[in-house]
Amino acid sequence: MTEILIRARPVALVAFILWLVVPAFGQVHGLIGDTGGSPVAGAQIVAHNSLGTPNQVSTSAADGSFAMKDLKPGHYQFKAEKLGFADSAMVEQDVTTAGDLTLNLRLGGAEGFWKRLSQAYSDDWRVQPSAGRTLRAALCPRL
Repeated sequence: MTEILIRARPVALVAFILWLVVPAFGQVHGLIGDTGGSPVAGAQIVAHNSLGTPNQVSTSAADGSFAMKDLKPGHYQFKAEKLGFADSAMVEQDVTTAGDLTLNLRLGGAEGFWKRLSQAYSDDWRVQPSAGRTLRAALCPRL
């Protein structure tokens, strides 16, 4: 019986040292979809750490799935974005060492982008009534 105790202590000591030395990370996975629930491929998912700096970026696959591995434990803000879509809402979550966090993010419709774009340039396309010109004359002065 003494022999068993002597051998068990080195094993426990090695396990304890490995637990201290090996860094523990968390992971996040999920799906990116549009407002209709269809998967969105090629969307970028950004994880911002508590300092507000991007910690990791992932891209969604053809089925809308994504995975982020080796995230240090802490508080994060997650957001998905893709050209032609409105960004998803910012989601705040804590990542833990033993945690396997699941996030499903929804990108907004593209009409939000086009509406903002048209409002930004609406003054450029407006014909000034004081000029006395028609819209066709303003757009095509040589015709």
